[in-house]
Amino acid sequence: MKSQKWYLQFSNYLKNFEEEYNQSRSELSPIAYALKNGKIPYQDYIKWAQKTYNLPYVKDDYFKSQLPPTDEWKDWKSEYKWSSEIIPLGLWDGHLLIACLEIPLQFPVSLHPVFVLADLHNIEKTYHYYLNSEKGTSTAKEKIKDTTPVSSQKPSSPKEETAQSFELLDLTDTPEEEILVITEPEETPEGLSLEVKPQKLKVVEDSPFNIFEDQSPSAKIDNAVSNPSIKQDDSSSIKTKSEIDISTSLHLPDKVQEDINKGMPYLVSLKKENTQYFESFTQEIFSKNKNVYDKMILFSIDPSESFTVPVSWTDSITPRSKNIESISLAEPSVFKIVCSTIKSYHGYVVLNEINEKFFDFWNLGQVPGNITMCPIIVKNKIVGFLMGLGEPNAYNWGTLKKMESITTETIAFFNDFFEHAKAS
Repeated sequence: MKSQKWYLQFSNYLKNFEEEYNQSRSELSPIAYALKNGKIPYQDYIKWAQKTYNLPYVKDDYFKSQLPPTDEWKDWKSEYKWSSEIIPLGLWDGHLLIACLEIPLQFPVSLHPVFVLADLHNIEKTYHYYLNSEKGTSTAKEKIKDTTPVSSQKPSSPKEETAQSFELLDLTDTPEEEILVITEPEETPEGLSLEVKPQKLKVVEDSPFNIFEDQSPSAKIDNAVSNPSIKQDDSSSIKTKSEIDISTSLHLPDKVQEDINKGMPYLVSLKKENTQYFESFTQEIFSKNKNVYDKMILFSIDPSESFTVPVSWTDSITPRSKNIESISLAEPSVFKIVCSTIKSYHGYVVLNEINEKFFDFWNLGQVPGNITMCPIIVKNKIVGFLMGLGEPNAYNWGTLKKMESITTETIAFFNDFFEHAKAS
């Protein structure tokens, strides 16, 4: 418990909490117990969770304006162990919206979840409503009736529905360093209001993590890899983390092991040791997806998940200069969203300084109408991303499934990289 992010953040409120929680024998999780019993200020937790997990927040108005979708509940109830801490809210664009207090460690990918934050009492109320409706009792509506408005007018058009569903903050007078980070869908379940607060950006202006000498996609890797602009809490923690998540599972060659222990991203080290073989595979993967995305980039993440850096890309992409910079994963960006949620990102990009700076360097200053970005996970460790840059018409279910399919193939390849290399 004490190693969890929320516990470390609010430890000053949690004196003797673990002993109290164990003695309570509560069925609630530790974080739910802490919130329900006022151990942690609720609004402080929500603000922290929004920033940490990059999740939108569902306001009380949504839960007061409509009844939960009980017709769909029968299709979802056996798919996951729902509780008074995590419940489904409805379908949107092929994804199931999940209200929770924190992202669960394990969740069925078949549901294509999109996680959102909500107050515990709203989650509890909705969960018990589902249970009561399932029993065929009329008490469910009565329990929620007192919080439901007497009259509720539906939007007259999809555009009006979108406008009412999302409360976007006015950025007219917002300082440059405060950028709103939000992924706004084209259409949401009726009445759903997602609110994301603006967050401070501290962009690393000059990151000397230059690992390539530009030679089109087949770039060489600089042997002297260093990145002093990315702060690490403890250099020894990088070694421990990489050994647990990667090294002990993959039986890495000594040179690669040394690179990872020094903080070099796993895929960067693979390419450094086997450049031609590495590029041959990645270019083949790009070619397989050319009819979906003509522009694609493979990213690598360092062992401590502090930064990411492009490691291979299509011929259709020309970096603005030879000095390839790393991208911080500590600040709001599309990269942080995928790294934090370990879920695919599919849609248009909301501009902030990091996102805009990236596309200025990699796409001649043009922000793509749509991107798909999938996490690459090797032995339960996120080691990189696969990104496709395209036009607005690339925003469809087929594009996402194609990208996820080739990402699965990429993961299988990197799981047994050196075995493949020996065989070739």
